[in-house]
Amino acid sequence: MKKIIKTIIVIVILASLISLIQIKSSYAKTVGTTTVKALNFREEPSESADIIRSLKQGTEVEILGSSGNWYRVSYDGIEGYLIKDYVKTSSSSSENKTTEENTEKEESVENKVEENKTEETSENTTKEETEENKVEENVIEETEEEEEVSNQPAISEDTTIINQNGILINESEVYLLPLINSTKIGTLKTADTAKIVTTTGSWAYVSGDEIDGWVFIKNLTKLESSTEVKKSDESIETTSKEEEQESDSESTTMKVKASSVNIRSKASTSSSVISTITKGTEVEVTGTSGDWSIVEYKGKTGYIKSEYLTE
Repeated sequence: MKKIIKTIIVIVILASLISLIQIKSSYAKTVGTTTVKALNFREEPSESADIIRSLKQGTEVEILGSSGNWYRVSYDGIEGYLIKDYVKTSSSSSENKTTEENTEKEESVENKVEENKTEETSENTTKEETEENKVEENVIEETEEEEEVSNQPAISEDTTIINQNGILINESEVYLLPLINSTKIGTLKTADTAKIVTTTGSWAYVSGDEIDGWVFIKNLTKLESSTEVKKSDESIETTSKEEEQESDSESTTMKVKASSVNIRSKASTSSSVISTITKGTEVEVTGTSGDWSIVEYKGKTGYIKSEYLTE
């Protein structure tokens, strides 16, 4: 019986020792190695503390703890302090596991951050592409509109247009007078609309939103609901009745209010031009014929649209 009890006690002691050895091995010491030729091993964590000894480079010590920028270490059974900056540490197995776990967590966090950044970048890229597509669509629409206008037939020079809305099929310079060497007073762009007041030869007098003047008729196309007269070898007489209805009145001095206006031989835009006068020029109005005024200018009698005159 005693032998059995002794045997049990021995087994328990061995088991305890094995457990202690396993526990000890799982929590290995943290070892530090000095990295300078001579490092002072001091009694306290202070550079003014007494020096126990000087340790050579490569000396291994057991790190027991830390205090500020000092390690509390054990060397040859003696405890003291070394400056952390001059000691290289190697972690124990348990610390390695913790470090690995922390590293894995950090990598996981970094991966999530990168995924979020990727998603944000993707969303921003998609938004930018959408905005760019919208801009491109607008540009395409504007280009198509200009191309559609440009493809419209120009007004031929043998057609007279009277008070009709037109649209520019090409960008066109606006001139003060229907002369190529006349003063340029502005520009009308492709697809701009303007009222075609009258035409003469290769020119058309237009009234835009911001500018009135003469442009080349080849740069215009007419809109619907026009009042036009086709020129031919046989002139169309449109003024005979109006001339019969001319009213006699006293002579009145009036001024031109348009940028430029034609004085014509008859009360018709298809009649010949006697002279072209500019804004502010004074003429003597001696009568009217329909919506035309009979005027005298420099000894010549002619006709000007009444709407282009003011007192």
